[in-house]
Amino acid sequence: MGLQATVQKAAQAAIKAAGDIALLCTYRDVTANPSMDVSTGEVTETKTDYASIRTVFADYTKKERENNESILDEDKKALIAKLDLIPVPDTRDKIIDTDSTVWNILNINTDPAKALWILHVRKSKA
Repeated sequence: MGLQATVQKAAQAAIKAAGDIALLCTYRDVTANPSMDVSTGEVTETKTDYASIRTVFADYTKKERENNESILDEDKKALIAKLDLIPVPDTRDKIIDTDSTVWNILNINTDPAKALWILHVRKSKA
């Protein structure tokens, strides 16, 4: 096992060990290719839900918000171990937390070891 795989397993274990700090969320993977019914004009997206994905929500620091005007005060970082999430995150995807709050994914980052998904999320208005 290489160093990257070791770090990925350690990140997964750390989020699991976070206990009730990590919420068991639903990750909603939304297809990249919506289909349209030509007779009705209705566009439908294919959605696949992945339940019980351990997610740690963290606040952005004041400095991070000051250095990036696209980060609003209510925005969060959603941290998910890469090994816990089957699909590669996309900005069309959603996270649904334990309070049924839907979070839109605005930006996707990872750490140097590619052990964690670091997702910039914002509560959905709809």
